[in-house]
Amino acid sequence: MSYTRDLSGREVGYLTVIERIPGKKKWLCRCKCGTLKEVSTQRLTGSAGRITKSCGCMSNDLRKETNKLNEFSPGRNIDGSYRTKPK
Repeated sequence: MSYTRDLSGREVGYLTVIERIPGKKKWLCRCKCGTLKEVSTQRLTGSAGRITKSCGCMSNDLRKETNKLNEFSPGRNIDGSYRTKPK
């Protein structure tokens, strides 16, 4: 019999662990954006080498922030000039 610690209520990035899924080594988590996601114990604790921190919305948020910092908008270069197609 293996021991699995209770991760309920733990927050990892944008995810909050709700409960363990019976019969699986996964947990039901709610993301900050409201999405429910099944995440393995290894991905929540970091024992797999990588940690799942969101349903995928975190990368969108980070990209938006980076674009704001660089004053970048689609169709324009960072210096503000319009992009042109290669000839």
